[in-house]
Amino acid sequence: MQKQYGRLEDYYIANKESFPLLAGLVYIEEEMYAEAEKCFLLPNMIGHNDFTCVEPQNEEQRRRVAASCKDFRYRSDYEKLLDYTIAMQNNLEWTSERAEFGLLPDERIIK
Repeated sequence: MQKQYGRLEDYYIANKESFPLLAGLVYIEEEMYAEAEKCFLLPNMIGHNDFTCVEPQNEEQRRRVAASCKDFRYRSDYEKLLDYTIAMQNNLEWTSERAEFGLLPDERIIK
């Protein structure tokens, strides 16, 4: 593998269709957030069924959950990864509010 790909990271990137999560994480490490987002949108991306229960306590948190979560009570790891890549592309600070409850509609538009 060393001769063909160089680094392990290069292997994951070269095989992103087979390893979208790992390739996406490599792209995040390299601050290539648009490429990471593309990996996370691939059909065989995992994490869709790994959920955290969310309990919004105020109106902004409820708006974040409504804009970011398929199910109002749960947020998937997949949704968090996508939101992270979008936030980084928009130069937004990754706060605990954004991580737990998601992005607001205006934060979701990649500029």
